[in-house]
Amino acid sequence: MVDLNKRCPSGIPGLDELIQGGFPRGRTILISGTCGTGKTTLAVQFLYNGIKEYNEPGILVTLEQTPEELKRDMLEYGFDLEKYEKEGKLLILDQDRVSADFGSIADTIINEAKEIGAKRAVIDSLGAMDFVSGGKYDVRKTLFTINKMLKDAGLTTLFIAEISHGREEISVHGVESYVLDGVIILTLHEALDSRKIEIRKMRATKHSIKSREIEFTDKGLVVISEEGSKQPKKLSFI
Repeated sequence: MVDLNKRCPSGIPGLDELIQGGFPRGRTILISGTCGTGKTTLAVQFLYNGIKEYNEPGILVTLEQTPEELKRDMLEYGFDLEKYEKEGKLLILDQDRVSADFGSIADTIINEAKEIGAKRAVIDSLGAMDFVSGGKYDVRKTLFTINKMLKDAGLTTLFIAEISHGREEISVHGVESYVLDGVIILTLHEALDSRKIEIRKMRATKHSIKSREIEFTDKGLVVISEEGSKQPKKLSFI
């Protein structure tokens, strides 16, 4: 049985088995990949399952989509984000509700987390934060500060980073993988019409770095075991 004081289960089929039952509690994790690999879906599923399965409220900072667009998209998987918003278990913050400053965004998350009792947070994305702030900050120093602030607040936080096709780096600035506690990479293989997930780094966790195939189903993202398994109906539009 998973110790919820030490692990923060994602509730994503096949993922928690790869990381000893869930993300290390109160840590910061980078979700990195190119366009269309499922980064936002994974992160929202983490928040949604946290509320539904573990009664853990969450906060989502969305800087690339409007809350309305995001909520419509997530309904394709049955994730009714608006329901949990109305119940006070989920708070969605967009550019109109947060400052363009990195540190101020962290302050907002922490203050709002206290209000709703949030245990989980998602920032989507680091690249968009560059845009809204004009890129005028010391990236490494700022990430160290935010990392400490969110961890001190006891939040398990996913940072989303989109990288360009063909780049060897696994993060936007090249420093996130050193500062944050975990790194998950999502990749797209067009020739094979497949997507994969790799646990590149996860502190306080025994894990393999072997990549696994992932699928999008009508119930969200699923990580396929090495042996393969029957999963919910696969979607074709993702």
